[in-house]
Amino acid sequence: MGPDLLPSEGISNHGTPDASLDVAGIADACHRVVVEFAHRLDHREFDRAAALFTPDGVWHRHGEDLVGTEQILETISARPPKLVERHVMTTIHVEVESADHARATAYVLIVRGEGDASGPVEIPQPQALGEFHDRLRRTAHGWRIAERSSTPVFVLAKPGEERP
Repeated sequence: MGPDLLPSEGISNHGTPDASLDVAGIADACHRVVVEFAHRLDHREFDRAAALFTPDGVWHRHGEDLVGTEQILETISARPPKLVERHVMTTIHVEVESADHARATAYVLIVRGEGDASGPVEIPQPQALGEFHDRLRRTAHGWRIAERSSTPVFVLAKPGEERP
């Protein structure tokens, strides 16, 4: 969206205002998908998390490309059973490209520990702060993530490493 457009205005394929495009509604729907994925992943609802990708969706993470919901589900389901984690999602920015395509960037603070999810889990400190860069697409089942790139921004220094 260009700086001359308000969030409530739509844009056409030519970058001109299109009053028929519900930018706020699309942005809200995409925002919800980004947050829901983190919630489902953190609560070990792996099938529901993977279903938030398009069937041909791609997740670029940790130097690996997960392609399709089956591979995404297989990978996230392999998390250790005692792993308790939370993806704290914030500063979610959605750019509506058209009635069927959008991009989103979200900051994610990842906190992990081992234990029983029924009580507080001790952690030494958060593991990382990064960004998710998503391309979202409207499907017959609603908005889904077509492509996600996980990008670390800050990581913990190993003990003994010098810090700037």
